[in-house]
Amino acid sequence: MNSEKNHDANSTCNSTSTPKRRRLGTRRILSEVNNKNDLFADFIRPQLNITKGLTVTADCCDSPPLPCNQVEYLSDSGNNTSDDINCQSDITESCFGEEIKSFTPFSHNVKNPQSQNLCKGDVSDELFTSKLEDEVSQNNLCNEAIVEKHFRDEIAEGFEAINQSISIIKDIDNCFETKDSFLLDIPDHFTQSESNSKSKNNEVFKEHFYQLPMVVKGLFKTYRNIEKLYDWQEECLNLDTIQNRNNLIYALPTSGGKTLVAEILMLREVINRKHNVLFILPFVAIVQEKIWSLSPFALQLNFLVEEYAAGKGHIPPKKRRAKNSIYIATIEKGLALVRSLIELDRLHEIGLIVVDELHLIGEEGRGATLESLLTIVKFANRNIQIVGMSATIGNLEEIAEFLEAAVYQREFRPVELTEYVKIGDMLHRIVWGPAGMETVPERQLHYDYTSAASRLDPDRLGGLVAEVVPAASCLIFCPTQHNAESVAMLLCKMQRKEMLSHRVSERAELARALAGEGAGPLAAAARCGLAYHHAGLSSDERSLLENAFRSGVISVLCCTSTLAAGVNLPARRVIVRAPRLGRAPLTLPAYRQMAGRAGRAGVSDAGESILICGEREWSWVRGVVGGRMPGARSVLCGAVPALLLSGAALRLAPRRSDLVRLLRHSLLAVTHRDTIDLEECCDAGIRSPVRGGALEVALHLLYLVAPHEPALRPDYRHYHNLVTIHTYILVIAHFVTIACIL
Repeated sequence: MNSEKNHDANSTCNSTSTPKRRRLGTRRILSEVNNKNDLFADFIRPQLNITKGLTVTADCCDSPPLPCNQVEYLSDSGNNTSDDINCQSDITESCFGEEIKSFTPFSHNVKNPQSQNLCKGDVSDELFTSKLEDEVSQNNLCNEAIVEKHFRDEIAEGFEAINQSISIIKDIDNCFETKDSFLLDIPDHFTQSESNSKSKNNEVFKEHFYQLPMVVKGLFKTYRNIEKLYDWQEECLNLDTIQNRNNLIYALPTSGGKTLVAEILMLREVINRKHNVLFILPFVAIVQEKIWSLSPFALQLNFLVEEYAAGKGHIPPKKRRAKNSIYIATIEKGLALVRSLIELDRLHEIGLIVVDELHLIGEEGRGATLESLLTIVKFANRNIQIVGMSATIGNLEEIAEFLEAAVYQREFRPVELTEYVKIGDMLHRIVWGPAGMETVPERQLHYDYTSAASRLDPDRLGGLVAEVVPAASCLIFCPTQHNAESVAMLLCKMQRKEMLSHRVSERAELARALAGEGAGPLAAAARCGLAYHHAGLSSDERSLLENAFRSGVISVLCCTSTLAAGVNLPARRVIVRAPRLGRAPLTLPAYRQMAGRAGRAGVSDAGESILICGEREWSWVRGVVGGRMPGARSVLCGAVPALLLSGAALRLAPRRSDLVRLLRHSLLAVTHRDTIDLEECCDAGIRSPVRGGALEVALHLLYLVAPHEPALRPDYRHYHNLVTIHTYILVIAHFVTIACIL
């Protein structure tokens, strides 16, 4: 009985074993089909995201990432201008943000489609193949063929969209023929023969952007929205003086594009010649702004940007072998950096020094520091190229003689500037003719002021501001910090409804940020779209206001005259509140700096400056505005001892004759050649260091080792008398020395 049961059970198992395996095989086939369909769906989804999410904004300049096809210019090539630039792997990844990251599985898995066996299910471990399996395989082949065709179409559309966003590569056939090309079996117009691709790549590399790799042109387009240089910029870059690496001074009006030429020269130095660069700027705020501006170029072109301002910067700078650096420094930090390099015999690491606002060399105080820096560099290493630029300078010939430089001067401004002067209620336009400056009545100012408003705002500042805001921006230069705050509070009461309803939510966020910094009055003014800016604010407050003004959240900024040279904030209209700088009268360089902030290429199509002046003041203001630009004369006289001591301490001038020769390299020797005897100036300059024991003479060691015990009282007065002005080494008899001590 039991045997029969066992026999029945075994027969039952044997009878059902084949259908069970068949069912398992069918289930496995279907699961594999679903998995493969999911695989294709995963491949298609990222490409669909790229195709649908990609927007081509050729004119945008909000610091987008580097286009991915520019990796071609960073890869290995026969071109000498770019083969030293390392290809970084993160450049391609930053092309289109998160979308390109989702594209990575596709390039990895579809490198060889034939090896994937995408059109055949592998069920070799199954014992049986049924009709159901054949039907599923056929359906699988059909489905996969449709998916693959759709897949290829999506690839082609995605690449076409990507190619449209690339502005540097002109030939679409070479878009992805890079060192790390995607090896894809896609339509023929994405692939070329090896010989054609190499020849076309060589043609691209033969081109250059003012002796720089073509990738630099793409970076200027991406980060600065600059596609073509002005004619004067091309002419300046092609001067024989620049090609021969001689010194150069070029002068143009404000907003003429001087900085772009300097940046191209600096990039040439760090990329082509592999030398460091020192960029001298007058203020800390401009140094920080330039650091932010050049950092994207440093990341993509493999060099360093180092800040030397406001306590930052390593003295002496760290010596680096892999990368070169652009040192961006204030005048004082630049002098300390140069001295440290001379002391370590490393000044040859610097190949170029660029000085912005060169006219500051004639300014009391800081001018002597700048002159000392340039004098020491000229005296220590004549192979360093010096390039200076300025908008307001009157004696270019004397400055050029001092720097042994050529002069390039043009009157070019990309945006037209119209100058006005307001006298009473009449607005006069300033016209420059053969006879000099003339004023032409433009219009009578009429605004719908009430009697109370007229008493509050007799100069009609509210009406002048309302003509341009909120559609454009306005800068109001005030003589003092207190006056800037008062004008801002006054304009808050005079604003119209359209001004108060402009970008309300963003202004509220700015007001909350300023309130968090403890600036209550500023927060209240920011809600009205106004603010004041001066040196009394904290750095965080100034940064918030400057960014808000650039973005248009703040439409009116009341500031002091230091903002004209301290921060790059162009506006549609500039109003000079009074012809004074604090308690001092207005000067022509200061007026040019303030008026030059009106209008900037890429920001506005025109610029206006309005000088508010009383009838009594116009008599002398007319002579200032229409006068000749004053020259920058040397102010080194008070700093001669420091310069001579520096030259002796750095072992540049160990003898008196060397110190005199050092002075002959200064601007003082040029601008005061008829009034100052350099030898007498040298003697007067070294008198104090010698008598103080700072300079080594024959008695210097004796001075250092003389005991200070009360029992022995050295006669230091007699010691100083022995040291003459005209002699460095004194031979004193032994008995005289002993007598001096006792």
